[in-house]
Amino acid sequence: MEREFVESLQAYHELLTEDIEQEDASVAQALGLSTEQSAIVRDSLIHLGLLIESPTASNGWSILSPEAAARRLIQDHKNKVHALTAEIEKTQQALSTLVNEFTTSGRRKEIEKVVGMTRIMAVLDDAARLTQREVATIHPGLSPSPEVTQANLARHQDVLARGATIRAVYQTATLRHSHTRSDLRHQAALGIQVRTNQLLPLRIVLVDELVAVMFAPASPTALVVRNGPLTAILRDVFEHVWTTSDPLPTSPHQLADDALARPTGQRLEVLRLLAAGMTDEAIARKIGVSTRTIRRQTSEIMDQLDAGSRFQAGILAARLGWVD
Repeated sequence: MEREFVESLQAYHELLTEDIEQEDASVAQALGLSTEQSAIVRDSLIHLGLLIESPTASNGWSILSPEAAARRLIQDHKNKVHALTAEIEKTQQALSTLVNEFTTSGRRKEIEKVVGMTRIMAVLDDAARLTQREVATIHPGLSPSPEVTQANLARHQDVLARGATIRAVYQTATLRHSHTRSDLRHQAALGIQVRTNQLLPLRIVLVDELVAVMFAPASPTALVVRNGPLTAILRDVFEHVWTTSDPLPTSPHQLADDALARPTGQRLEVLRLLAAGMTDEAIARKIGVSTRTIRRQTSEIMDQLDAGSRFQAGILAARLGWVD
């Protein structure tokens, strides 16, 4: 049926090309179509741009070739896109003016104290919606609760969906917690760049160069910084922390749920002495056990850390916060 309809369109178009003055009834008769079918075909030609109104034509219509109709259709779309772009730019300028007036009027302070997790989360949601290029975060101390983690992931997915990037640095010691490891695996799978660092200065969220949110330790209080030179300083702080941090371990063994459990008792003491550079024999004498026992425990510790040497095991243990 579709093929027959296309053939009718082609035949109708050819007849009009030959004689645009033909009446609908004569065209319908020549093509063997009913009056209703002929009207449908003519409407389709108009819709496709092959038949257009013309004030200069004697019967008010002009017939276009498929090539000319396609160019005209593309140009119409370009004109619409241009008009829409101009309207968007006009709206952006109006909004920028409104935001500037709102800020300079004092109703929105450059530095604002926000108290309470509900208000802080609302600030973070608002900042995420402003993101155009990147969100950069530093997370020292304890792991956030599973509820906060879920809220953060939802916010991150929205930012990533809009083409922005996310970089995050977490305290190495938080890798001991299973829900943190699960969260970081999920973040990496989403495309978030994650690194770890043993020492971090403060918890902070940076959105482009527009907004910075600094969190008070052990208190549901934050300082929100909008624009100004302070956001540039905090950006420099983040870049320094980022360049001195370690990539998230990619080994399945290193991120297994039980692989990063901190050693206790004698094994922790062995690890501390191992990180201090002592030999198996010296560790055995200090603890008062056989050298064979120390070698076995050293081997198990290296396996747990997925380390290729004693030195690497000491470095990894320090990064995890197990030893100083």
